[in-house]
Amino acid sequence: MHAGPAGNRRTVTNRTRTALTATPLARSRRPAAGDRPAADRPAGDRPASGDRPAAHLPQLDGLRTLAVALVIAYHVARAEDLSWLLPGAFVGVDVFFVLSGFLITTLLLREHRRTGSVDLRRFYTRRLWRLYPALVLVSAVTAAVIVFAPDVFDVTAASPLEALVALTYGMSWWSGLELSGGPYLLGLTWSLSVEEHFYLLWPLLLLALLRRGGGLGSVVGVAVLANAWPALLWLNGADPDRLYYLPDSRFAQLLTGCALASLLLRRDEAGGLGRTSRVFSPAVAGTALGALALVALVGSRTEAWYWLGGMQLLGLAAAAIVGHLVLHPDGRLSTALRWGPLPVLGLWSYGIYLWHLPLMRLAEPVLGDTLAVATGAALMAVPVAAASYHYVEQPLLQWSRRPRLASAPAPTAVERPRELERSAA
Repeated sequence: MHAGPAGNRRTVTNRTRTALTATPLARSRRPAAGDRPAADRPAGDRPASGDRPAAHLPQLDGLRTLAVALVIAYHVARAEDLSWLLPGAFVGVDVFFVLSGFLITTLLLREHRRTGSVDLRRFYTRRLWRLYPALVLVSAVTAAVIVFAPDVFDVTAASPLEALVALTYGMSWWSGLELSGGPYLLGLTWSLSVEEHFYLLWPLLLLALLRRGGGLGSVVGVAVLANAWPALLWLNGADPDRLYYLPDSRFAQLLTGCALASLLLRRDEAGGLGRTSRVFSPAVAGTALGALALVALVGSRTEAWYWLGGMQLLGLAAAAIVGHLVLHPDGRLSTALRWGPLPVLGLWSYGIYLWHLPLMRLAEPVLGDTLAVATGAALMAVPVAAASYHYVEQPLLQWSRRPRLASAPAPTAVERPRELERSAA
């Protein structure tokens, strides 16, 4: 029988709610005082998430693939004096920041809802084991090249100090303050530096806000202040490189992602995700995607528009896309981002990001300064990152969990955060 408009709305709402039970947002909700235990409920009343493993959202990995592809295109174009081509493809980093803020805050808030606190030691340890092995590997290789084969790869002007700066997450300061002998092979680790500064500070601030009874409003307030800060610095004559690389002026987009996570969790608690999903509609996501594409084609990070509202709006655009992908897992955009190799490449995106620029710069003096060489060298980052992920990063990550797993019962699907850890790089 054909359903009328009301029936259609009910079907959409039920589909959204069913999809959300498989997202990180719904699985950690604390039971209400009057709720019956799941075992006492009829089968049809039990939460869908109770009978399925913890979900992973491959469409978010697909989004990471698009973001890292933009960054690679940006570096290839600049290396071959084609900076007029995709001059604003740096927006890939903006997307990374928003997505990272969203994922990390979802993990933190979910743990707080479940336990009433956040195990900071465990959080920092997880971040270390997730991110450091790949960084150590690429830093060791580049330092070895600089020390043992500087003439072959034409890196005589480079310094092994780059590796030390990268490993201590100081590259954002080295790049932003334009210190002498700037980075050559590992300069792109500035974004890791920004994120690690954020990972160090944000859990402490968030936990303090939560202990004082702060919620969505507090997180949004912090995000608003963070987004206003770069504009204020620009108006006071700050250098564009200082604004682009230093952590304090790049926390804005990370905190936009944090605000998104807080909003969705708050609406989930209030049972209002159906209405929220309509806010993050396909039309909104499509408009946001179009805005990012337009900036990638014509944008510039050295002009006033970027710091006086552009960066902030790009953060909101990225948040709109992330929110849509989470709330509309069966939508066209989510389906497209789950296509073929995109999710797998997204899992490798951290390593691809780390390796592509060093490989490009090491290949140039040996194979020639051509567009084909630059593109081929950048694409070689894919198999290198895949090998690093499967034979270095994941084995070490699993090894780091062995003592805990050996001494404790296996976690349930509700308690297991791995599906987000794979994405929260």
